[in-house]
Amino acid sequence: MILLTPTKTEAQALLIAPTLFRGWKVCAEALPPAILLERAVAAEDGGWTMPRLYGDRATGEIVGSGAFKSAPKERRIELGYGVAPTRRGRGFATTGARLLVEEAFSSGLVNEVWAEASPRNIASQRVLEKAGFTREGTGHDDEEGPVDRWVRRIPAIRPPSGF
Repeated sequence: MILLTPTKTEAQALLIAPTLFRGWKVCAEALPPAILLERAVAAEDGGWTMPRLYGDRATGEIVGSGAFKSAPKERRIELGYGVAPTRRGRGFATTGARLLVEEAFSSGLVNEVWAEASPRNIASQRVLEKAGFTREGTGHDDEEGPVDRWVRRIPAIRPPSGF
């Protein structure tokens, strides 16, 4: 799998014709809601909120997406993700979450990535667990009630023994 980040022009094109992206066929319901693409196009945040599209190299399809919900604040950033219903259960969400965490940490601007998932959404909780997140309390309520907050922190660098 590969992450593909649209330019603002490409994101605008996806809003008009959401079936093809750079030669990749877009699966039904693989893209984030249009309002998130519109927000990313309008944002002046250095591209943080632009959704990253999940490209399945084996099929040449866009199968889902993930995004940061804002630019980093106090060295923290929130992650969101989704996969087309017909492509779920194949590890795309887990791989996408891992790649987004890697991107955030490699920026040098983020020490902590967090996400929220409903306790009833076992699949999403499992994605976060497999992507190295740890459950740490509750977050804001969503339309279904309380959600669990999951966190992944950049690993601490330890000096070699003997120092």
